[in-house]
Amino acid sequence: MSTIIESITTTELKSLVSEAVKEQLERLHPTTPKDPEFLNRKQVADILDISLVTLNDWTKRGLIPALRIGTRIRYKKAEVFEALKQVETLKYRRAK
Repeated sequence: MSTIIESITTTELKSLVSEAVKEQLERLHPTTPKDPEFLNRKQVADILDISLVTLNDWTKRGLIPALRIGTRIRYKKAEVFEALKQVETLKYRRAK
């Protein structure tokens, strides 16, 4: 291992150390996106505390996005909770 000493500013040193630390952290814990968790109709109805008929109606009206995988209907968990937030904010708006 050879050591090369050169004049370097404090800012450049901080930048070099920061980049080296980021590279090591990325190597130890890669940030790959997680696969979305899919839920079936029953699970979504239980989470939202609604009937399957209501869930079907909300899906048809586009309030909750659904995916058809073969003959089955699946919902992305993140999208279900995002749709729930939208419904809750609409609930408290005043009618104009």
